[in-house]
Amino acid sequence: MKYVLSMLGVVAVVASQTPMPHQVLPAQLEDEARYQLYAAYGAYCRKESLEKWDCKWCKRMGESTVYGVVDNSTKTKGQAFVVRNNASMIIVSFRGSHNIPNWIEDFTFVKTPLTWPGVPKGVEVHEGFLESYEVLKTDLFLWVAKAQKDCPTCSLHVTGHSLGAAEACLSAVDFRLRGMNPYLWTFGEPRVGNKAFAEFFYEKTTHPVFRMVNKKDIVPHLPLYDQFFHHRQREVWRVENGTYIMCDNTGEDHKCSRSIPL
Repeated sequence: MKYVLSMLGVVAVVASQTPMPHQVLPAQLEDEARYQLYAAYGAYCRKESLEKWDCKWCKRMGESTVYGVVDNSTKTKGQAFVVRNNASMIIVSFRGSHNIPNWIEDFTFVKTPLTWPGVPKGVEVHEGFLESYEVLKTDLFLWVAKAQKDCPTCSLHVTGHSLGAAEACLSAVDFRLRGMNPYLWTFGEPRVGNKAFAEFFYEKTTHPVFRMVNKKDIVPHLPLYDQFFHHRQREVWRVENGTYIMCDNTGEDHKCSRSIPL
């Protein structure tokens, strides 16, 4: 995977406010996205299988050192794991919801201020997403610290699918506020916060970050834009013919997934 990381520099213009043109995702980045998707799906595996690293998606990721699996299913139905693979990558992956219709029905779309140190006033995020992340993060930070001690030159990568994508997004911000620079790939990520959050996320981004959207997936349309939620950049939209389109850096590109009516 090392050669893929070097390719990220081709599109690493996330710190610029200059509008980005549409482009097809390079094949090398498709390989990286596929690997991160395996990691995101792996978070759905049973805790025992993850700890033994013998689940279907674990095998596709290859040999890895497991640092820990946190499961708070009794409270928020959340689960996440930290591993280090043989390509010098530390990976943090968050589990999504097993039942998307229930997830949509159970969550009320209420925003709450993000009061972490270093976050300016006016930044708000989805209350449920924040609660789900907060109950997982303590163990994750301990395991990441141990992994970084074992491999100081390893890069940090965060991923997740659906609800797990929202938690991964918050985690990436949290890591950045603590002086770490994670790469971020999410899949089917809902809108996590308001426009101020999207702008703050943008300002804090130092590594390329991608938000993968599959065709007409409904989850990225929620919570609604009309409810004053706003997507972070940068969307990569898989269209009907299977092509991956890198969208602009507004987070709400009207020519990408937002062009699909609910």
